[in-house]
Amino acid sequence: MRTTDGRFGRSHGLTKSGEKPPPEYIAWQRMKDRCLNKNCPDYHRYGGRGIKVFSGWVNDPVAFINYVGPRPSPKHSIDRIDNNLGYEPGNVRWATMREQSRNQRSTKLNDWDILFIKHWIGEGFTQKDVAVVFDISQSQVSRINTGSCWGEATGGV
Repeated sequence: MRTTDGRFGRSHGLTKSGEKPPPEYIAWQRMKDRCLNKNCPDYHRYGGRGIKVFSGWVNDPVAFINYVGPRPSPKHSIDRIDNNLGYEPGNVRWATMREQSRNQRSTKLNDWDILFIKHWIGEGFTQKDVAVVFDISQSQVSRINTGSCWGEATGGV
């Protein structure tokens, strides 16, 4: 839904001219990218392993947002309840970082964990909070965030 100059189109009616899209729209777009865009860095963890987006939501951000409702807080992001199923009615919710960390396929740090840690730091969570959730030291969170122990190609812990 981007225009040729990189701006978001307003055909969905969620924004006014010059406004940033709401976080719910961004969550919808990222969900689609992970599952449908083979150029997305996370595609292999989602679309590449068969995770799909409910057909009624693929081209309709309003339907998706009407289903999931407004994001409860900036600390919430979209989560799949069953990680083996797609983004579909009955399997999506807004969840906090702590809730999502309990819902991961693996308890060891892997590439997804590293990206997740970097994402939450970028969203403003403290290194202490992230360290508690992943049961690692704050200094390890710092090293992950700066790339001093994990580069673009991560190898886990």
